[in-house]
Amino acid sequence: MMTTHPNPALTSPQPFTSRTSRRLLSLALLTLGLGAVACAGADDTSPNALVVSIDSVGGVPHVLNSGTPVRWSLDSTVVIHDAGGEPFGRVTGVVGDWKGGVYVADAIALRVYRFAPDGSYLGSLGGKGSGPGEFRSLEGLAWVAGKLASLDAGNGRITLLSSDGEDPPVSIKWQALTGELTLEQTRPGEAYAPVAVPSAQQGRKDTKYLRLIGTGAPDTLPDYGAEVSSSAAVTCVSPGQIASFSIPFAPRPYSARAPGNGTVVGSTGAYRLALLDAAGDTVRVMSRDEPPVPVSDAEWADAEARWTRFREQNRGADCDVSSITRPPAMPAFRGTLFDDRGRLWVEAVTTDGFRLDVFDSTGVLVAEFPAPPRDRSVAMTVRTGRLFWTAADSLGVQTVHSARVVEQAAPPDSVASGS
Repeated sequence: MMTTHPNPALTSPQPFTSRTSRRLLSLALLTLGLGAVACAGADDTSPNALVVSIDSVGGVPHVLNSGTPVRWSLDSTVVIHDAGGEPFGRVTGVVGDWKGGVYVADAIALRVYRFAPDGSYLGSLGGKGSGPGEFRSLEGLAWVAGKLASLDAGNGRITLLSSDGEDPPVSIKWQALTGELTLEQTRPGEAYAPVAVPSAQQGRKDTKYLRLIGTGAPDTLPDYGAEVSSSAAVTCVSPGQIASFSIPFAPRPYSARAPGNGTVVGSTGAYRLALLDAAGDTVRVMSRDEPPVPVSDAEWADAEARWTRFREQNRGADCDVSSITRPPAMPAFRGTLFDDRGRLWVEAVTTDGFRLDVFDSTGVLVAEFPAPPRDRSVAMTVRTGRLFWTAADSLGVQTVHSARVVEQAAPPDSVASGS
């Protein structure tokens, strides 16, 4: 593993004018863990109160959150077990409307199911085929121009359906990528779809993101996320085959789309995220000061057992390493999302499982609460104060959930400013 040492030039107070320089500055600071240190005294706040320290590096604000914010909770949970008596096949997307209604994309049924706010089944949209509003594959679900958008790699298009099925479907030509496909909802009316584009290197394709904001031709956003580090995966080569093993708990580069053609980037090895604008310039860096969560002996024993099975299945292959190394800690987080108020939600890793942290548009931590157990293959979404997610039992049977987020205002003296 390559070790990077701090470069004094990275902390220069002079503003950066080069887009590349500012992006590299952000990624370097994310890797090195440089940031402001809170220095509020004991008289300023209680031991558990939130302390927010804001520093500026290269003209970019760095917001460090320490302590504990106000705690929210979930209430009035609705659980949907099936669609009018039919079990879900494979749920790939769940969203809600402004009234609390629920919409579920099912890749096996090739339909979008509609449910009332109380979970009552209302009907479905779509079906198998290549005609207008039909699907040959169905991945993800998001709101675009007041319509339900979904990815249809089988028909090479993105389909937009009206929520009641009354309006004619709209199709946007789309070239699918291989691997995991999903739509990223960043705010009501705006979503992003991955697309393969020719690379400067012959024979390769790069990833960009289509910004969907209407029924017309979408614009594109480069993927500013880094490629997976070689220390996070093992590649084994044998005649006619290349196999890859993803090392459990290893830190990985992270990127997700943000409102207005923005991007959130970071490394799962540290609770530190940077917000980039459409040009790739760093707008803000936000972090939370928390102790690392160790990888337990039982968790690592399971990881090694999976590695052993992988080697047995690829016996005789030439692997770039002969053994895997136990990471010093669990990943700090495993995902992010934006709600319809532009707030960033981070799914953080804790000793008790997962927690949802909510940041406002300035990078200040406003709340936290335990994350519900969920099927991580299906994105969570938030709209009009409700959280929508999918869970799966030990047999892989999926259920869809909707719950009201009970927001609590922070007491006036619960947040202190660090220096």
